Amino acid sequence: MDTNANKKFRPFNAFMNLQTERSDVFEIAVKPVSSPNRIKTFLIAATVITGIGLVVAISVAIALKIKSSDAVHKYNQPLGKIGKTTTSTTRSTTTGPQLSSSTAGLTTTTPAPSANGTWNNWGSWTSCGATCGTGYHTRYRTCLRTSANDPICQGEYVETTTCSLATCPVYGVWTTWSGWAVCDVTCGGGTHLRTRVCQKSSSSDLDCVGSWSQSQACNRWSCPDCSQTCTTGVLNADCTACECASNTVQGIVRNHVNVPLNEASIAHASVPYKTLATTNETGGFVLDTTCEAVEVVITRAGYADVTVVVTSTTVTVQMSLTEYPAISMNPKSRVRVQGENVTFCCEAYGNPAITSYEWMKGGVLIDDTKYPDGYNLTLNDVTISDSGEYKCRANSPVGAVYSASALLTVKCNSTLKNKN
Repeated sequence: MDTNANKKFRPFNAFMNLQTERSDVFEIAVKPVSSPNRIKTFLIAATVITGIGLVVAISVAIALKIKSSDAVHKYNQPLGKIGKTTTSTTRSTTTGPQLSSSTAGLTTTTPAPSANGTWNNWGSWTSCGATCGTGYHTRYRTCLRTSANDPICQGEYVETTTCSLATCPVYGVWTTWSGWAVCDVTCGGGTHLRTRVCQKSSSSDLDCVGSWSQSQACNRWSCPDCSQTCTTGVLNADCTACECASNTVQGIVRNHVNVPLNEASIAHASVPYKTLATTNETGGFVLDTTCEAVEVVITRAGYADVTVVVTSTTVTVQMSLTEYPAISMNPKSRVRVQGENVTFCCEAYGNPAITSYEWMKGGVLIDDTKYPDGYNLTLNDVTISDSGEYKCRANSPVGAVYSASALLTVKCNSTLKNKN
């Protein structure tokens, strides 16, 4: 039985014997046999470990000190070397004289020189740009630069602010022209008038600029003259025209696209109020007893009058539609310096043709001596008070039209010479 037990535990015993042998070897190689020797060994090992730790700590401290010294040296260069480094430096915007080279060697951080130029003091304000109400005035300054390589100044060279003066006078406003009055004569040439009214919002308003009335020639045909002699034909009973009894004139009236026009009236140009014939549905008409080489006038509502000379026994008349005035050229805004001249141009078309032009500044009519040819307004030696909005009005026998407004800006002479 013992033999069987020994067999059963033989592997375990062999393992324990092996561990015992290894322990003995370790004790022989490392541990002293006696207790005093063992304590001495521990003290020596602790001393060695402590020494190694001190060496490592001293090495780390030396490395950190060297790195810190390099950083201080980098950012505390002598002033004489500022600006020569290749690293990026933030420049101060403060202006002022640069430090002299005698400060080289300082260990404090110094800002880089300013990248901006230096402004001169502001000049005086210009005169107000208006003679009344609210206007603007301006002042200027220059940048001190001795050469093109000097830094430029940052900011504006000009300042503008409002200036208030006495209240501007208010002008009255014209109403639209009335229709033409009845001519003062029935023949031989007379005149008729049309009028307008100056409307004021208060009694302190100034009178409107311009005239309250316009006159125009009318009834310019000859008056009946029974003493006149006819080169061809005979004088009619009312002494207004010569007639040729054996002569008949046939004619046709069409519009601009050759469509026949009915209800057109034909009369002698010398007696336009006396209708000789009216066109039919096909646009045709017949003039009995009308001599050749006589002027006749053709009229129809919605169409411009046409005057033709009868040169044969047949007449063809082409009429064009009435066109209300329309602007073909608006005046353009302009900028001028005091003392210069300026011209605004305005053109319009219509059927019948434009008969007159009028110019206004801010809705107030301008003296027509400034635009003798009508469509060109010229202002000489302009001043600040000439600044404002200008527009024209084109008139024809069938209506009127306004142009768009153009702005005139007049600047002081100092504007150009003070700019730098």
